[in-house]
Amino acid sequence: MNAIEQTKKWIKGIVIEFDLCPFASSVFLNDAILYSVEESPDHKDQLIAFVNCLYSLKNSSDKQTGFILLPNASKDFGEFLELFYKCEIFLEDSSFKEDFQLAGFHPEYVFGDSDADDPANYTNRSPFPMIHILSIEDVHRASVSHENIAEVPARNIRFLRNKGVHSILITLRNLFPSA
Repeated sequence: MNAIEQTKKWIKGIVIEFDLCPFASSVFLNDAILYSVEESPDHKDQLIAFVNCLYSLKNSSDKQTGFILLPNASKDFGEFLELFYKCEIFLEDSSFKEDFQLAGFHPEYVFGDSDADDPANYTNRSPFPMIHILSIEDVHRASVSHENIAEVPARNIRFLRNKGVHSILITLRNLFPSA
C-alpha cells in the first residue's frame, strides 16, 4: 500500500471514524485534499516539497487542504519537529501566511504536556510523518458553522483516553494488518 492509500485509510478509519476533526469528512468525501509525497529523507527536499504544495494549493480551484506525506522522514519525533518548525518559519515569512496554517502528524507524536503513552497523543499520530496545510479561510468558515468548535480538542482528549491505548492499537492493527 503506497503512502497516499495509507493516508486515506488513516483519515477514514481514525480521523473520520473517531470524529477527531469535524471538517475532515466533507473534504475527504469531496476529494478536496491534495496529497503530495516526498520520498527523500532530507529536510531540504522536504522543505521544497512543502513550498511546492503551498503553491499547488494556492493555484488549485478544487483542492482545499493538503498533506505532505513523508514516508522516509526520520522516525524521531524531535527531528520531525525541527522540520515542522522550519515549515512554520517559512510560512510566517512568506505571503502564504494569510492563506494557510499547519498541523503536524507523526507516528510518535507527543503533546508537550503529556506522557508518551497518553492516548490523547493519537489525535496527531499518523502512519508516518506528515504536514497538513489548511486553508485559514476554510478553517474559519468551518469553525463558524460548527457549534462549540473550541471544545473539540478537549472532547478528543476525553474520547481517546476513555477509548484507551489498547483499543486504539486494535483499530490501527485492523486498518494496517501488516504494520
